[in-house]
Amino acid sequence: MTNKINFPEVIIKDDAAPVLYTNGGLKAFVDQARQAVENEVVDATTKEGRARGKSLARQVSSSKNAIEKPGRDYLRRLKEAVKPAEQELRWFVDEMDKLRDDVRRPVDEWESKEKQRIEKLNEKLSFLRNAGNVIDELGNLQNSQIIESRLETLKNTVIDESWFEIQQESIAAKDASITKLEQALIVARENEAQVAELSRLRREAEDKKRHDEIERVKREAADFARITAEAEADRKLQTQRDAAAKAEAEAKAERDMLQQQALLAEARRKKDIEDAENRARFEAEKSQREHLQEEQRRQEEQNKREADKAHRQKIFGEIMDNLVQEAGIDRVAARAIVVAIAARKIAHTQINF
Repeated sequence: MTNKINFPEVIIKDDAAPVLYTNGGLKAFVDQARQAVENEVVDATTKEGRARGKSLARQVSSSKNAIEKPGRDYLRRLKEAVKPAEQELRWFVDEMDKLRDDVRRPVDEWESKEKQRIEKLNEKLSFLRNAGNVIDELGNLQNSQIIESRLETLKNTVIDESWFEIQQESIAAKDASITKLEQALIVARENEAQVAELSRLRREAEDKKRHDEIERVKREAADFARITAEAEADRKLQTQRDAAAKAEAEAKAERDMLQQQALLAEARRKKDIEDAENRARFEAEKSQREHLQEEQRRQEEQNKREADKAHRQKIFGEIMDNLVQEAGIDRVAARAIVVAIAARKIAHTQINF
């Protein structure tokens, strides 16, 4: 270890503060402390060396505090000295900002009102421009009543000098939207007429189907009544024939023995009863079979009609999907085209089911 060096005592006088506490003013003290430390080599591997290292560090801190404390006091005095200037400058800035705002306030108020006026004019112009859009969020044309109401509102909108700088642009937007609404109204009315016609045709077809079904039931009932009447007439005729044969047999058998005649008459009576029961049972079974067959036939016809209806609806849906995807038209127009083709209103076209 080299010879021990002690730091000189540092005393800062008040009159020296302005010179020391300035740019580069304290460098000499740092250089002096660094030179004192660097001139002494401390061996940290020995107890004495470690103690000496701690002592040097305390001396560096002591020298630092001896210079820093007067410097901090000097700074506080400087800050106290500039407080009146700061307060006066703050008051000056506030007053000037207030004066600036007072001068600018009429301009700001006018610009704000002008901005609101322009925004209202732009809202009116935007309404005129968008009034012609009558397609809903699903891409469908709105009904004719909505279009007529909007068209009436648009036509009743007066564009005069109060519209200022957008007067001419608003007139052009109004005319363009009126043209679009008038065209859309024509299309909407045509679509609604087609839908009404389709509904009428559907009702007529359903009415005709019900009428045909009623007539068919009447015809079948009449046929059944006729067949039943004919069968009853045949039965009565056969009964009459049987009675005549019986009378003839009885006349021929009058000469037979009374006992034999009685036995034969009883046998014939039992046979007539059995025949009548058999005929009644046969007629009842026949009527039941015919009823079951009729119910089965009706169910088969109903199933066939429902299957045909579902098949037609499927074909119509596929055609409309193809028209929308391939022809680029909306679904209302595609439906109208399918209805027209199905009703055979378009020449050289037909739908194969």
